[in-house]
Amino acid sequence: MNKFTNFDDLIKHLKNNNYGKEAIQSFLFSMYGVHLTNENGIKSSLVILDNSDNATLNVTTTLPEVDTTLVLDNNKWLYKVYVTSDYGEGYIYYEKLNDK
Repeated sequence: MNKFTNFDDLIKHLKNNNYGKEAIQSFLFSMYGVHLTNENGIKSSLVILDNSDNATLNVTTTLPEVDTTLVLDNNKWLYKVYVTSDYGEGYIYYEKLNDK
């Protein structure tokens, strides 16, 4: 599981991985939302789970505000947004799905 709280770490990760243009754009756009909340002292993260990852996000008591499937560069991604506090803390979550 890759968890990011700032653009620098995300960009380093993107440079070292082979994501398509649409996925990169979506990750960067989501990171902007994380950046805006963290700028106010709130702790939010962008989480990217690839096929090779074996971890899950520990939010068993929280329902996602958004729960959908995106198709980015002909790959399916599970996209969820969790708000875990009244202050706006939470996660933006992408999980690459295997095509079956």
